[in-house]
Amino acid sequence: MKRLAIMWIVGAFVLMTFPSSMLAQGQEPIFQGLSWGDSIEEVRKVYAVSPKLDTIYQEEWIHDETAGPEFQASLGNIKVTSISFVFFDGRLMQIQVRVPDIISGVRAQSALNERYGKAKFELLAQGAVAFWAWSHGDDTTIRMPENMRSFTFSSNSITSEYQKWRESQTAQDAQSW
Repeated sequence: MKRLAIMWIVGAFVLMTFPSSMLAQGQEPIFQGLSWGDSIEEVRKVYAVSPKLDTIYQEEWIHDETAGPEFQASLGNIKVTSISFVFFDGRLMQIQVRVPDIISGVRAQSALNERYGKAKFELLAQGAVAFWAWSHGDDTTIRMPENMRSFTFSSNSITSEYQKWRESQTAQDAQSW
């Protein structure tokens, strides 16, 4: 019975991230039919989102309880507290899913392992930050912090462009002093 429940959870997660309208455009969807580089208008077709004003990014939109009855509080049996969509130059660059508890985090990790293979455990910042990481194709990295309270899909190519832009912005800021 337990195995059947796990298979159902994994199956639901896979179906939810399976290609939909993006197949016609020849782009591989990453999450809920969305692909890297999609606009906010494409995200709005899938989720009720509102702008997040206190962000370090150029543009961030969030799907959470403020969406009212349109809030999708789960991915299959995995409870969700919010989903953030981060954009650079109007293109979808990152998706972060936050979960409310360790049970949802464990379920999400199991689903990610099933879909993308066993995660690698990695350390950053001289061991101060630990997370599990998966790769999907050449352009997608998925990370889950050690506390298992979220997982983030990132476009490697758009994130690289964003990091270069941030560095140039920091240099401009320093010159303005």
